[in-house]
Amino acid sequence: MGLFAFSGIITWCYYVQRCLAYVFGESSRHTFKIMFLIFIFLGSIINLGDVANFSETMLLTLAIANVLDCILFSIKIADN
Repeated sequence: MGLFAFSGIITWCYYVQRCLAYVFGESSRHTFKIMFLIFIFLGSIINLGDVANFSETMLLTLAIANVLDCILFSIKIADN
């Protein structure tokens, strides 16, 4: 279980770094690394329920953004 968690952390870190570098440029990677380390530390000392709630809230905001994008782009695609 520990190896699975560790590999997940590394995978998400790499994935987000690539996305940020694409959107904001390579200079954003350093800021993200610092923030990522801070959140990993906070996640290790905060109550597990609070960490799970925060994680689920962040995933919900991503889902809402994706649904809105799908709606906006479907209208644009339907016009073509």
